[in-house]
Amino acid sequence: MATTTRRSIEHSTRVEGVGLHTGSPCAVTFQPAPAGTGIVFRRTDEASRPEIPASLHAVSSVERRTALGEPPVTIHTVEHLLAAVAALAIDDLVVELDGPEPPIGDGSFLPYLEALTAADPVETDGEASVLRIAAPFTVTEGDASYVIAPAKGLTLTVTVEWPHPLIGSQAGTFEIDADTFRA
Repeated sequence: MATTTRRSIEHSTRVEGVGLHTGSPCAVTFQPAPAGTGIVFRRTDEASRPEIPASLHAVSSVERRTALGEPPVTIHTVEHLLAAVAALAIDDLVVELDGPEPPIGDGSFLPYLEALTAADPVETDGEASVLRIAAPFTVTEGDASYVIAPAKGLTLTVTVEWPHPLIGSQAGTFEIDADTFRA
């Protein structure tokens, strides 16, 4: 692991809409957080205002979405929101939700990326961990496989195959030029 300066946002920002899977209206408010906080979700619609870390240990479901926490306090479909957080290399952030699922917006991570960019990402105290891949490896689960290998940037070659005639087999390659990616 290499290190680099941690990042948060300078001021709060908000995204509102309807969740994809729950259909529930929800507002997400991104709040700056002190160094070392990590990414933490806070359910403000619950009396106890429970907090759920954005960590592998908090994942409770990955069927057609990623859900964090355990019922009755679960946060559904966090992928697009967390993709924007990762794209801006934000390490410390409190994500307040007044419902069970962030809004789907236009179906991409763009509404979150725009909101977080407007909140002015800033460097904070402390060092963030940066993951560097030293040797190639493969992860397989069921009929899905992922090959991870060292590179100067991120290249994703993705193929999906569904028996539905509107989806069928699709493939694409996406590249992001960067030297490191944050863990």
